[in-house]
Amino acid sequence: LGIQVSDEEIKIRIEEFLKQSKVTQQIFDESLERQGISAEEVNELFRKQLTIQRVMEKELGKQLEVSDKEVLDYFNDNSQEFLIPASTKVRHILIAFENKTPEETEEEAHRIRALIKPNYANFCELVQDYSADEASKKNCGEYTYTADTQFVPEFKEAGEKQAANQISVVKTQFGYHLIQTLAKLPERLPKLEGLKTDIEAGLKAQKQRVLLRKYVEKLRAEGTIENKISNEVSQPAETE
Repeated sequence: LGIQVSDEEIKIRIEEFLKQSKVTQQIFDESLERQGISAEEVNELFRKQLTIQRVMEKELGKQLEVSDKEVLDYFNDNSQEFLIPASTKVRHILIAFENKTPEETEEEAHRIRALIKPNYANFCELVQDYSADEASKKNCGEYTYTADTQFVPEFKEAGEKQAANQISVVKTQFGYHLIQTLAKLPERLPKLEGLKTDIEAGLKAQKQRVLLRKYVEKLRAEGTIENKISNEVSQPAETE
């Protein structure tokens, strides 16, 4: 068919793979080394994949295309697959126990609670100044969680029970939290536009598996296959 895959194309495809997988080249190389896989073997694997992809596109062409109707039908028929569960969005300031007694920690939490302005304009500033939760500092102490999220129960319960914008001081194993409920989002179905690319890719992959099998069967039927495997069966060596 005149299909060839260059070394440069393989390099680009590997770079795309690493980017999609969010893996650095170093981690990828170390992983290959642990598994005893050489760079040459990886290149040949990607060469095969790209070659198969090109053959499919050239030989099957339009049969691999996915129509808007197919995407819509899949979305409607499998809506449960895309449902976003109900969630609660909160932000918090953690006053950790650290070297303070529980009483001192609670007192500190209430002191900081009193610093929060009525319009909450300085909440993010207080997160930066006082919160011991380093993981959430960069986004103003925010978390969005569902019923299945593994948070301490006291934290989850406070966020779920409060009305929007309400703030409470809650004790957990980590210290005292100033928890503000921002929103309670119901279970919902996302818009098709945001899922269209992924659905198209999935449907195309399904078509490709079916069409590839049929294509190989056609090649086998049309081709001449000669069995060169010996029918001789070697005799086991005698043992004493």
